[in-house]
Amino acid sequence: MIRNYFIILALGGLWTLGGCNNTPGVTTNSATARHTILASADAPATQPTASEFPPGHPDVTSKPDQPAASLGSLPAGHPDISQMLKNPNSSGAADAAMPVGVNLPAGHPDLSKIKGPSSQPAASGSITIRAVQETTGGPAAGADDFSLELYVQSQLLDRIEGKLDSQATVIVRGIPLLAKAQPVIKVTHSGVVYQVSGEPIDEQNPSAQIQVPVYETTNQAPEWQIRMRHVMVSHAEGLVRVMEMLAIDNPTDRAWLGNP
Repeated sequence: MIRNYFIILALGGLWTLGGCNNTPGVTTNSATARHTILASADAPATQPTASEFPPGHPDVTSKPDQPAASLGSLPAGHPDISQMLKNPNSSGAADAAMPVGVNLPAGHPDLSKIKGPSSQPAASGSITIRAVQETTGGPAAGADDFSLELYVQSQLLDRIEGKLDSQATVIVRGIPLLAKAQPVIKVTHSGVVYQVSGEPIDEQNPSAQIQVPVYETTNQAPEWQIRMRHVMVSHAEGLVRVMEMLAIDNPTDRAWLGNP
């Protein structure tokens, strides 16, 4: 930029000596040429007059300590910016920018009712239990008895009992997420207990939906088979524990209540 200024000044001098006093951007006074841009840089700073600004521009020629909002030059509906010029209070935080609902344009939302997202994670979750009829042509499941057991490291934490609604659904709320409890649901339908286990309820799985299939009963023995059998023996102080588990396959869609 400095180099450019020197070039313009030199050209101005040549034009002045040639007598071209009407050249744009160059003025003469007592045979001395001064470029208008450089001349304005040497002049003392002066306040512009109000007539030099476009219509509607705030009057900045007033005293610096005069609040801008009191000049009466802001567009209609503009917030009262004089409220934004208050000094910080003793705690270091600035005073409120403006009273809520005051000096805001028509239709502006009420800032006092705008809430940001909660930074606190949910402390409890919920489990939605729904019984589903699996017997072809069977009636829809309804208000059956249910129980919900919550286990933490194979230890029973809590047990909740009740009835499903007419749509065979219930929502159990208030499940503590920090416990990371595993739910075990039992639904009793037509005298038979059906059991389903779910994933642990925690912050990654706060709202679980668990379906429990139920079946209608029959008196006719199906051609059932034992698919798997386990016998587990464990010892404890002064005793021996024996647990037998059978996995029985029923090829039909009805529950048989007879004796094998």
